[in-house]
Formats: sequence, structure tokens, C-alpha cells
Amino acid sequence: MNEPVDYLLQGARVIDGTGGPSRQVDVTVTAGRITAVSSGQNEPSPGRTIDLSGLVLAPGFIDIHTHSDYLQLVEPRSLSKLLDGVTMEISGNCGFSAFPLTEAARNREAAHWAAAGVTVDWTDFAGYRKRQEDFGTGINRAFFVGHGFLRGFVVGHDDRRASADEMNRMRAVLEREMDAGAIGLSTGLIYPPGCFGDRKEIAELCKIVADLGGLYASHIRGEGATLLDAIEEAIWICRESGARTQISHLKASRPENWHKLDRAFEMIESARAEGLPVLSDRYPYDATSTGLDQLLPEWAYDGGIEAQLARLRNPETVLRIKGEMAKKYDADYYSRVLIASASGHPELDGRRLHEVARERGVDPASAAIDVLLATGGSCESVFFVLSDENMHRVLTHDYVMVASDADARAISGPASSGKPHPRAYGTFSKALGRLSRELGLFSLEEAVRKMTSLPASQLKFNDRGLIAPGMAADLVAFDPLEVIDRATYLDPHRYSSGFRHIMVNGRFVVQHGEITDDLPGRILTLD
Repeated sequence: MNEPVDYLLQGARVIDGTGGPSRQVDVTVTAGRITAVSSGQNEPSPGRTIDLSGLVLAPGFIDIHTHSDYLQLVEPRSLSKLLDGVTMEISGNCGFSAFPLTEAARNREAAHWAAAGVTVDWTDFAGYRKRQEDFGTGINRAFFVGHGFLRGFVVGHDDRRASADEMNRMRAVLEREMDAGAIGLSTGLIYPPGCFGDRKEIAELCKIVADLGGLYASHIRGEGATLLDAIEEAIWICRESGARTQISHLKASRPENWHKLDRAFEMIESARAEGLPVLSDRYPYDATSTGLDQLLPEWAYDGGIEAQLARLRNPETVLRIKGEMAKKYDADYYSRVLIASASGHPELDGRRLHEVARERGVDPASAAIDVLLATGGSCESVFFVLSDENMHRVLTHDYVMVASDADARAISGPASSGKPHPRAYGTFSKALGRLSRELGLFSLEEAVRKMTSLPASQLKFNDRGLIAPGMAADLVAFDPLEVIDRATYLDPHRYSSGFRHIMVNGRFVVQHGEITDDLPGRILTLD
């Protein structure tokens, strides 16, 4: 007797994730798995056959670079990502993760997230994973250990080298977290306290990652003036440690550095030709997004956030800080800075920094410092320092994955605050609609590969990212003529259009364009 069929998906143009040409075939889903991809001669089953005529059926998109570590405990469906075709998020990037936490860090995070209803009752990945699994999730998830939090847990926030004993402790904690299911290590080498670790420290930790089959993802040590040195460091760490390496959101920041991408491509391609497992990811936008405190010199971070704020209250230290900012940023630069989310001051959201300065009758550097003090250092901003042409060039390389570099949001509720970068809503639909369909930068099949099998192979998730028998049934059906992003910088809380059906682990989370509120997602770990 034949195995019962859960769903028969008929009539779609199937793009299987390999990058090969699409086919008109039927896909059978049984017990959460794809059990057949056939020529389309199947008899319909009442109530279980889904007509996908006129649609593309693809593997669910894997957002390999996200920051949903806490917001997914506010909005488990991850609607901004889900309605952009994402069925898996990888969080804990750029050195930031929800673990390991010292007791002081746990208390700080608990106080910050209490208003959103998040109970921070964990200190390690095992505890965080249990909280996540108890809460439920609409999409699949996996997590890096953030080097910044690992270093903060063991070394603290001081600008110094780790001692031999501290290195041993960091190795032990990293191994513990990966044994509990974390998939590797991420670094944010422009952010404190991760920026205080040198390349030898990172390489030693990445040897643990390599031994355990994990992935190293790096927000490298500079994406502007020091871009090429930072790429050299990432490649050196890959060679020294043997860890699979991902250069996060590959870009050249600020116009005077845009030309450096040619050399960056050469360096990465030379490393790959050498056999080094180096890939990259990129979001399809012309602006970055990070904390406003990135305007400050690195030494101002020494000692942690309270020490940083104390320096901003000290007139003599502020003169030194502003002097260094003046050397790095001209007056025009501040017109490129958009305040996205100013904690406790929503009236600043969506305002350009130079406008705030003009209204207050101060210079832009002083305005930035005032905002940081008013928000306790918690102010996310958007920086218009990238080139659309360069973004197109980056994304056409076959080793570059599409990724959002954003947390999952929603158009209402606690996840709808501020004016986040539109990449939180529109990354994948923009790649499909504007870049593939309208500009022809790459075929639809290649766009899908960059979102599915390429990240799945980088993660070593061998049952995801393809439409083939035996694969997990994470599937997305969209209208190739209508799929488009709708979020903008000033009106970001807008879901993408064109997605009709989305399936996670064989269960519909979107059906006929309607959200089902099912939570079939899982925490995925290394095989």
C-alpha cells in the first residue's frame, strides 16, 4: 500500500535551488518531507492538492545573516521575514548573541526586554534554546555564538589582550555552547568588546569551530579605509584555523573607498582558488544600519557602555572625541545619517542627524553625542554610504548569498517600533523583483540559488535548500511577475507582495496569501 500523501503541489514552475533551469513538475510532501518530484501525471487528492498554476515553487529562503535573537521571542512568526519568503533565520551575527551572559548582562537584558514581555532567564545557549523551543517559532532557526558576548563573558569590556587562562576559558565556553547546538562563531570586529580581540585570538577560537564542523561569520574589522586589511585578516583566520568562513555583508563604505571592491574581489577569489572555504553575503540596499555610537573613536568604548557614556559627559574628553570625529567625517557626512530608532525618544525616529543639529543650534558631532546621552547609547541609525552599482556587482558574484542583516519585525505590536532599515521587510523580494526581473542582474534560478542551496551548503544543513526527494518541506510559492518589496527608509513597516503559499517542515504558515498562525519551526543544529 502506498504511503499516504499529505500534499500534492501541482502546476508550478519549480525552481529547485540548484541554479539549473526551472521545470513544470509536481511536488509531493509527506510527513514534513518532500517524497516525490514527478512529471505531473498525478491524480489530484481532494482537500490535499494545491493548485500552484502561474506560480514559482522554490525552496524556502534561508536568511543566513540576521539579528532576531530577542525579537523572535516577541513575535514568534517573524512576519516581516516570513512574508518575504524566509523559512529559516540564522541569528547571533556580528559578534552579538543572546548568550553567554554574565549575571550582570542577564539582568541588563532582562530589564531592557521586560516591557516587551520577554523573560530573560538564561545565561547559556542551552537555557536560551529551551526558552525558544517553549515559546515556539513559525520558522526554522539556528544560532551563532557571538564573539563579543563570549569575550565579555570571560574577559570583560576592557581594551586588552586575553590572558592564557582567559583564552582557555573562552575555548571551553565556545565548545560548551556548540555542544549545546550553536553552529559556530561570529565576530563584530568594529564593535566592543569584540574589537579588542586580535586576529590570533579569533583564529584560536575558530580552531574549535573547525574541529566541531561549524562556521565562522565575520563582520570584518573595517569596511571603509581599512577594508582590504580587514579582508586579509578574515582570509588569514580562515587559513590559520581551517574554519569555513563567511565575510558578512561584503561592501565598501563611503565614496572614497568604493573603488576598493575590485581588489576585494581579487583577494576573495584568490583565496577560493587556493581552496579556502570563503564565501560572503550581502543585502540589496545602498545604506548600512548600525548603532549611532559607531561615529565615536574605538578607544571611547573601553570599559563598556557606562564608561563610554561617562566619557561623553566629560567636557575635556568630548573635545578629544569631537576632534577625532572631525578628522574622519566632513560636514556633509552627517546628512547621510538617518536616526532609525532612538530609545525613549521616538520623535527623533526618521530624522537626519544634520537636521537635528540645525534645530538645536549645535554642530552635528555635538548633536550625535547629545542623542547618545539621551538614549543611554541605544540609538540605531541608517548610514547612506554605499553605492547601488557596487551592490549590484557584489551580488552578481556566485559566492555571495542574499541576506538581510536585520531582525524580524511586524507592522503592529512590539516588533513595529522605530523606522528600521527596510531590509528587515524586503531583502528577498527585492532581489527577486527589482534585481532579477526588472534589472536582469541574474536569472530567477540564480537568485533562488543564492537564497537556498548556497547558504544551506555553507551551513552544512544537508536536508535544506533544495527541492528533491528526502529534503525537508520548506517551500515558497510566489508570483514571479508580482513579487516585490514595498518597504522604504521612511515607511519601512510594509510587507512584501507576491507570496501566496509558504510551508515550513511540511505545514503551511501562509496559505492563499493568509497567515495561518501555525508555529512549525525548529531549532536546527549541525548534523
